[in-house]
Amino acid sequence: MSSTFEIANRHYSDYCRIVISSNSAAFKLSKNIIEIPPTSIAKLTIQYDERYPIDNEPEITLVCQKFGIKISRILTLQKSKSKLTINFGTIATGTTFYKECKMKIDEKSQLNLQYPFNYTVVSGVYIFSFHPTEEGQFSQEIELGEISLLLLGKSVKSQIEFDSKRFIISNTTEKALKLTLKSLSKEIKLNNSIFEIDPKGITKLDLNITSNKAEKGLLIAKYNGIKQIITFDVKKYKNQYETEHLASKIDISPEMIIIPAVDQNSNAIPIIIKSNGNFTVKGPKWLEFPSSIEPNEEFSVNCRDFQREICLSRIIVCSENLKEIPILAYKGKSSVRAEEKVELFYSGEDQYEGEIEITNEGDRSMFCILTALDEHPGYDINISQSSAVIKKFSSLKFTFIVKVTDKNTKEFDIPILLYTGDEIIRQIKALLNPNCFFSEIFKGLQIDDELGKFSKKILNFDKKYFNKIFKDMVFVNELTLFTRQNDNLSTILVSPTNLVMNPNKTSNLTLINTSQNRVYFEAKCVSDVKLSNQKGFIESYSELNLQVFCQKQIDSEIEIITQNDRIRVPVSFKTISISNLKSFSISSNIVDFGVCKVLKKKISEFQITNLTGKKIDLFIKSFKKSHVRESVFDYDKYISLSPLAIVEINLEFTPSFQSQFEECVEIVNQDDRESCILKLVGNGIK
Repeated sequence: MSSTFEIANRHYSDYCRIVISSNSAAFKLSKNIIEIPPTSIAKLTIQYDERYPIDNEPEITLVCQKFGIKISRILTLQKSKSKLTINFGTIATGTTFYKECKMKIDEKSQLNLQYPFNYTVVSGVYIFSFHPTEEGQFSQEIELGEISLLLLGKSVKSQIEFDSKRFIISNTTEKALKLTLKSLSKEIKLNNSIFEIDPKGITKLDLNITSNKAEKGLLIAKYNGIKQIITFDVKKYKNQYETEHLASKIDISPEMIIIPAVDQNSNAIPIIIKSNGNFTVKGPKWLEFPSSIEPNEEFSVNCRDFQREICLSRIIVCSENLKEIPILAYKGKSSVRAEEKVELFYSGEDQYEGEIEITNEGDRSMFCILTALDEHPGYDINISQSSAVIKKFSSLKFTFIVKVTDKNTKEFDIPILLYTGDEIIRQIKALLNPNCFFSEIFKGLQIDDELGKFSKKILNFDKKYFNKIFKDMVFVNELTLFTRQNDNLSTILVSPTNLVMNPNKTSNLTLINTSQNRVYFEAKCVSDVKLSNQKGFIESYSELNLQVFCQKQIDSEIEIITQNDRIRVPVSFKTISISNLKSFSISSNIVDFGVCKVLKKKISEFQITNLTGKKIDLFIKSFKKSHVRESVFDYDKYISLSPLAIVEINLEFTPSFQSQFEECVEIVNQDDRESCILKLVGNGIK
């Protein structure tokens, strides 16, 4: 018996470290210390161990020293109702199956059962019946005092159909059937023992039956779908509740098994089998299970550790009929970590942006899908990458862009759904359902195939049953996109916050209105700074560019004033000493290529910057080489730079034999009569 509850950290920026303890040995905690990130939720499980007595009133205590919080809660045990399940298994439509109730029920109790279930009372014993007239799965749960009764049943349309007088055998499949007829009673004589039925074909069969009219008997026809045999027999009635039907005598739950994280998961997988007789179980060597089981017993399957990444096989259950359970096991499991709240920031032009980092902390590739819950009037949502596969122990960043379409939209609180799970499970889903949502959204992406040679076998999986498994293995988290509302925040932003100008040149100063209201501003300048516009209005969620000009190199200031804001922007200049003025500079005086194999090429880069406001032409020439005639270094001999431009130059090193090489080159600006020396070094090895 266990219980799980959540602990939330409501603080916006601080982690919360919680120490948890219990005063009773009968209650075990999944964790004694939990660290919860800001605005996050952690789960704690308490397990009750009935081997330990409860002497005093048990309680659990949570202490957070950082925030000075101590919380105690009393633990109580809640008695659960007795549960009884009556499973009729799978029968053919139009037939009836009966089962007795083994638990004592008050005869005065009136059971309100619905189609296709019914009951009768015989000698104080409740006899329940299941009579479906259409295909489907049926269930009903009723409460009887301290007893919870669950009725289950499934009906299917049999491949073979008979009428009450003459047997009419119908092939409801898309392929021809070759059937063998076999009589198990001397009272039944067959004219033909083997015949074929075409796809969707019908065959009429007359049986010569001799029987004692004084004795009532039941003609039994059984169909073995594995061996394609129909057997006929005459059986005497034992009681009025006994019936026979053509449905399988083996009912198995679950019908498919998928085991993730084989090297980490030691839990057994329970399998429930309902059978009229003993049955045997066969399977691969990497599974552990009993080979022979008593009727109507439950057994468990344990998965041994294996060397391969994926194993695909089946469990075969044999009784009078045969059934198979596909089983897929694989190593590793993904684990998602992501913040639950994503703050949006105004980025200009009626647009907000936010970013989230999603991490796969597991040891298997994880798929993730981000979708908005529904359409939102007033704004449009765009996700830079709505789907991706994140490798194990890796992260990816996703960007949300919210475009405002209605100026009356004041704030955002947008729910976003995050779907995650093991990528191998998603690929099985896409293989079985190529046009489903989890397949279409990944088309066009480069994704590693995780199924490989197992794809053809997986195509035989039952699609409907796998869809049930897939739903349980996909995790859905809800994220929230929000904008922070704070009256103390400035509604006007400036860019840049510090303005550095060139003498006699115009610079731009941008004012950004982040509010929904139209804002009036005035700009005041100190010294000789001039603005193109010193007052006016900035429309809601828009930008206004101001041109700034100053003739003198004097540090100054611009002050932007609105009704609620007063922003100061320092204005400064970079002064240049004329005596130290150069026309160009290089990023380094030496380029070391390191080690390179003989006759192989290695490339390195360095930068040249034009420090003037005019175009310059540079020449590169070698004036000192190492002990070889031909240079092992290659480079451009002529470079032209635009005003104030920065150019990256590629240098190549190709050693002709094993040795150390050096070369000095001179970079010359002939117009300004300037030059600098660049040294090139490298080692050639075999």
